[in-house]
Amino acid sequence: MATGSKSEKDRDGRRIERWYLACYLRVFDDRTGEIRGQLVDISPQGMLLIGDSPVPVERTWRVRMRLPVTARDQHLITFTAISRWCRQDSQPGFYLTGYQIGDLSPKLEKLLNALIHDFGYEKKGEKG
Repeated sequence: MATGSKSEKDRDGRRIERWYLACYLRVFDDRTGEIRGQLVDISPQGMLLIGDSPVPVERTWRVRMRLPVTARDQHLITFTAISRWCRQDSQPGFYLTGYQIGDLSPKLEKLLNALIHDFGYEKKGEKG
């Protein structure tokens, strides 16, 4: 169960609650099947992925993510995500990319909130 979050401000200065997940989730390019990266944290507005190659920014991607358990009778979600920034991680050979979720339907928001509720946690040392 989710007990906390990582709190950040977006470019407009709004607070965004981002949740780390206690499970390993990979995000795939829906068109090519290529791995976009591993989920680091998520909110209904966006997500942070870590991958092994830089990602072009301001590009819209159609991505899919397999849910760790069947949530609301659905085990796979597909949505658009816009890459907003990308930078090299502190570990050589890895890149962090911030995405904005582009088509947040009520159904997708409900699934993401269920995922956060069931698997989200506050990373030690992070204050919300």
